[in-house]
Amino acid sequence: MEKYYIGARSQQEAERIALEHGLDRNQWRRAHGGPPHSHLRDGIRVSDRKYLIGEFTSGEWLVLTAHLPRDKSYG
Repeated sequence: MEKYYIGARSQQEAERIALEHGLDRNQWRRAHGGPPHSHLRDGIRVSDRKYLIGEFTSGEWLVLTAHLPRDKSYG
């Protein structure tokens, strides 16, 4: 089962977002590491944009979705 990656400034915010989306703890991971919201974790690769939830900058979004086919609904 593929994990969801959550863009959030803190672990607590990521937990809140996961709860709002009805995700169990083993279904998601916070996308950022280091000091709050400082950098993306290495090796994040998703099969669909639906697995990215929360707050991502436009640059982060481009990095995370570059390998996916372009979808007009996502810009």
